[in-house]
Amino acid sequence: MLHLSEIEDAVSEALLRAMKTWPLDIPESPGAWLYSVASRIIIDILRRKQIYYEKVIPEYKIQSLDSTEDEDRYATIKLMLWCAHPSLSTRDQLGLILQLVSGFSVKEISSALLVNAESLKKRLQRARKKLKTVESELVLPEIKEVEDRFPILRSALYLGFNEGYYSIHDENILREDLIYESLRLCKLLCDTQHDDRGISQALMSLLLYHTSRIPARRTSDNSFILFENQDRKLWDKRMIRLAGDYLEAGMSSDYYTPYHIEAVIAGHHTHTPEYRLTNWDIISQLYEKLLSVTPNPIIKLNLIYAMLMAEKIEEAGMLLNDTDPETYGPHKYLSYAVHALYYEMCKNLNEKKSLLWKAIDAAPNQATREVLMKRMEE
Repeated sequence: MLHLSEIEDAVSEALLRAMKTWPLDIPESPGAWLYSVASRIIIDILRRKQIYYEKVIPEYKIQSLDSTEDEDRYATIKLMLWCAHPSLSTRDQLGLILQLVSGFSVKEISSALLVNAESLKKRLQRARKKLKTVESELVLPEIKEVEDRFPILRSALYLGFNEGYYSIHDENILREDLIYESLRLCKLLCDTQHDDRGISQALMSLLLYHTSRIPARRTSDNSFILFENQDRKLWDKRMIRLAGDYLEAGMSSDYYTPYHIEAVIAGHHTHTPEYRLTNWDIISQLYEKLLSVTPNPIIKLNLIYAMLMAEKIEEAGMLLNDTDPETYGPHKYLSYAVHALYYEMCKNLNEKKSLLWKAIDAAPNQATREVLMKRMEE
């Protein structure tokens, strides 16, 4: 077997972590827990051996897009549902799913949830202790009886995907392990019969549209290629077709959700042959609708950007006046960058440069700083 020694090391490390972190009575699905942790460890080992992109990512693609059978499917979903226990707050539910199922570090979870890492660590410790008191519910009833927890599962996968797509790590500006693990888990949800499966399918469509752009999103030296400069011929056509299929299936829902709207936006971008042909009026209208149903700070920034591209400068300025970059935590560099674009369009180049310097100082990695420096020179 290839990489046998590395696999043995990963399994051993996963077992050690289980001994340290499991409560006195082990969870009902220890196999799913160990599989998730061991797989993340082996990915880290292979990445360090510089075969990450040649060996690991193709396998993730096969698992997430081609596999129709998954012997751990229900064990994994049940572990996610256990983490989404209603006795916990929404933030704690999301944090536990990202930590125990997706194997995120506290730093990665804090970035995804826009919260302080130290306080989050304490919250997760308390949440794990609280779950001990509902130990009798580790053996979950039929999935039909806990479908009200599926929205939390989708939120966790959405956050996990975004953390991989906009990675805070210097060494990997795209965490394809996180991206494809989110796709794999989302496919499990889509393959599981539940009443709101159309919403899961809309989320899958959204993730696939974004994933299709990966081949054109990064240079050979691990630098960002901005969306407007990407070679659209490199986008993965198979994923784009799959995204369209999932979105069509998801449109059979009785009602449309933020995932449907975001998937439509992503589809519009993906099917537009050139960046200059983007219909920013439609995009900004869709983001306005999205913000009205999901008052999310990142969505607000996307709306402001779309308004600026549509030359709705006055409307964008009014929204910016009510936007404080400091409230964005580890993503405040994005807010500074959008503010800088606004002042550039207002021909106030001094303010533009001042805000870009703030964005550069707050940027999470070198690749992002380089992109912002190029903006400074434009």
